[in-house]
Amino acid sequence: MMYKCEKCVRLMQDFEVGKKSSYVGEFWGTDAYESLSCCPNCGCDDIGEVFECSQCGEWFYKEELESGFCDNCLHQATPQDCFEVSKEFEEKKIVKLNSFIVEMFTEEEMEDILLEALMKCGADTSKYVDGDTEWFAENLKELKGGEKMKTPKSNRDEVRETTFTVTVTRLEKEAIQKEANKVGLTMSSWVRMIVTEKINHK
Repeated sequence: MMYKCEKCVRLMQDFEVGKKSSYVGEFWGTDAYESLSCCPNCGCDDIGEVFECSQCGEWFYKEELESGFCDNCLHQATPQDCFEVSKEFEEKKIVKLNSFIVEMFTEEEMEDILLEALMKCGADTSKYVDGDTEWFAENLKELKGGEKMKTPKSNRDEVRETTFTVTVTRLEKEAIQKEANKVGLTMSSWVRMIVTEKINHK
């Protein structure tokens, strides 16, 4: 086990933890002392067990971690991380597209195009992560570990109403809206623009 001193922030293994006596009063006319664990560096007895962040390797108190991730690592999650965590079970948003675009690309290809655009524009994932940090951390841990995610996935067939729609996740929607606003377009128009560019390069 690893411990950290609250005062000097030294890290120590259990065999390095020091001991000191603290006076607690008299007992039947004899001075009484209690033995306290303490930091071998500064003598402070305010030490606590710490755990390693599974991503950055730094040490944190248990309450500072969420499913093994520190707050900093969670908020450094990439759009790719968020997409992979959410794609199996996130609520979907219907976006109407030009029928020609739909004929040119499958739903999976459209998702790849949108994800590529998100990666290029450097989408801020903080809002998505903060929406439900515990849920995100738990599923990110399973994703990184290659385990099956616990949250049930949505039925994609029920979501896609016609051949003229494509589904996007909440993360995609927020980032797309942000980019669309920059160029004065609606979300659907921005999607059409990006997909049309891909068509021209096919």
